[in-house]
Amino acid sequence: TNPCPEGRPYNQRLITLSAYHTFKTNFENDKDRYRAIQRIALRSLCLVFVKMGWKKILLAVTLIAGVTAQNEFRVCVPPSFASQCQGLQSLGSPIICDTVESRLDCIMRLNRGDSDFGVFSEEEMVLMAHNQPNDNRVVASIKDILSNGSYAFEAVAVVPASHTGGLEGLRGMKYCHPGLDETEARWSPRVLKTLERAAARTDRCPDMDTNGKTAEEIEVQTLNSFFGAACRPGPWSANSSVDADLKSRFPNLCSLCGSNGDCSKYSIDMGPNIANVDNNNRHIQALECMRSNENNTFAYVAWQHVRTYFNVRNPRIRGSYALLCEDGSLRPLTVEATNSNVSPCSFVRQPWSAVVATTTRASDVSAALKTWWPTGTNPGGVSWQSSLYNNLIGGALSIISFEDSLPGPGNYSQSRNFTAIDASSSCIPARRWCTISTEEHNKCSWVRASAYTLGIEPTISFVCAY
Repeated sequence: TNPCPEGRPYNQRLITLSAYHTFKTNFENDKDRYRAIQRIALRSLCLVFVKMGWKKILLAVTLIAGVTAQNEFRVCVPPSFASQCQGLQSLGSPIICDTVESRLDCIMRLNRGDSDFGVFSEEEMVLMAHNQPNDNRVVASIKDILSNGSYAFEAVAVVPASHTGGLEGLRGMKYCHPGLDETEARWSPRVLKTLERAAARTDRCPDMDTNGKTAEEIEVQTLNSFFGAACRPGPWSANSSVDADLKSRFPNLCSLCGSNGDCSKYSIDMGPNIANVDNNNRHIQALECMRSNENNTFAYVAWQHVRTYFNVRNPRIRGSYALLCEDGSLRPLTVEATNSNVSPCSFVRQPWSAVVATTTRASDVSAALKTWWPTGTNPGGVSWQSSLYNNLIGGALSIISFEDSLPGPGNYSQSRNFTAIDASSSCIPARRWCTISTEEHNKCSWVRASAYTLGIEPTISFVCAY
């Protein structure tokens, strides 16, 4: 409708843009008064535009659009939150929701400038660090409020304090692993197998005929030759028939799991229940597997559970063990060490998940988040800020920590280093995909990098048909 009805005298005082936005802020929760003021402002502006001419009208409209765009933010949201997110605008939210099918789509939207920010998991932060280390900016990390440490988790190797020989010294030892279906610490296949790759060189296949063999078979055969015995529970293959076949052929890698013959989990005697220690936790079970098999056994587990095990469950044996570092050196498990949130050394240090914004809008997004969530936690109540926090950040058990320096993904995730995909080694050739357009090639490149970051094998290469 025409906001400038005829017959109104040109004697009204113009409401300036700055005053208009002040009114908007003060009355955003009083929609009737706000809309009335909005109508007055538009009518006054229209009367002035009549005097100014159309060129100046276009300039004014451009200025208004620019101010509005600065105060709005386009955020990537999953389909499950799309309809609710759109409804937040009726509550005064400046958020415009861009529905994406995957976080890869969000990354590409940020790169094109189609969205302003999004939330990414720990592994996705590693992916961005390796694929575009200097693009976009991290405005906040998302941490677990119960373990608000420097890293989301650390993967460490616990060995007898008398261990010698570094990584090669693990050859022939007994090996206790939390399991390939371990989800409690959000470990990807690459994290789960980092120590195996470093010690047994499962990516090099020394002295092995690989013809006609799958990546899974080559990996298990290499581990079986390297370790004296093990408990490596969980599926070794996504194919249940292949999984059962491998476990029947290489039972040595299940021999420390206990009486459960299918190698799906630990069934060892965990002893009495102890307060603040979960005997069903796979990492605690792997550490108990190490202890019960005595001096020639080691475990690959999360640092947080090492602390629980040696500080609460078995403090008297702490001095009998040490951490094995990537360079082959040892770090003793002292009281001081196990009281620290950060391990003396680790094979994996996982960055936290994060809020990432485009470089051009990072400062604006950062300032907005500090206004919406000043304490870094859910503000509660029935508000768009609370709903947005719950659905994007993760609810009451999450807390955000603002990154005032606005680092790039590369600097933020520098704790996770591994060989670039084009320089990596593998026991079997890469699988080739044919791409037929630039757009398809770009998206498939992200899929290739994602699979490699997660540790999915074999790797992927491309044949361009355009």
